[in-house]
Amino acid sequence: MKFAYLFAVLPMMVWSQGNVIEAKDSKSAPNDPRAILVYEFQIDELLKSARSFQGGSEGLYKNDFSREWAFRIVSDSSKARFFRTSGTNIGEQMKTKLVQKMESAKSIVAPKINLFKPADKDFMSKNTVLEKLISEQLEPQVIIKKSGLLHSDWQVVLSRLGTPDHRYKDGALWVRNPKDDHPYCQVIYFRIKEIYQGSSYGSSAVSNATPYLCGCE
Repeated sequence: MKFAYLFAVLPMMVWSQGNVIEAKDSKSAPNDPRAILVYEFQIDELLKSARSFQGGSEGLYKNDFSREWAFRIVSDSSKARFFRTSGTNIGEQMKTKLVQKMESAKSIVAPKINLFKPADKDFMSKNTVLEKLISEQLEPQVIIKKSGLLHSDWQVVLSRLGTPDHRYKDGALWVRNPKDDHPYCQVIYFRIKEIYQGSSYGSSAVSNATPYLCGCE
């Protein structure tokens, strides 16, 4: 399944839900206020940075859960997925309270997303072959505004014995998916990895798709 399809339908699948700290297990008490304390704290952290953010490529998202809540705050499909997965045990009273908090946060977070721009340095290196490789992870309808690599040289990772284990380059795409249920673009970071096979490196594999909501201009 290609990444852009997931952005349109399940925009925060593997690369998002796994990084969110779970709130209290509320199976036995679904309307216990503690069930959403962690989530409220995470949203408040995003609100804190959004209030002070004045534009640029740094400062809006301080951590993974901030970028994840940004999706949920502005995207109904992302919000629905959260309640089908991480929030599945939250009772209706607490769900209503959390949705209200997200709706309240939207007026502060949404305008700041337009001010968040991908950093020029994330596209500083060009490699036609590798840029094509990461762009092939997207569905055809996705519009690529900009692509590039964060570094020109391969970053070599050694094994415990000091021999090469693998090497990687990080790439970035600035895209707009017309199928998204929000008006924003995304900057998506990928890792291109090659495993060392004794005398040479193997073929390139793309992983770690990490999307951030951002402006389109």
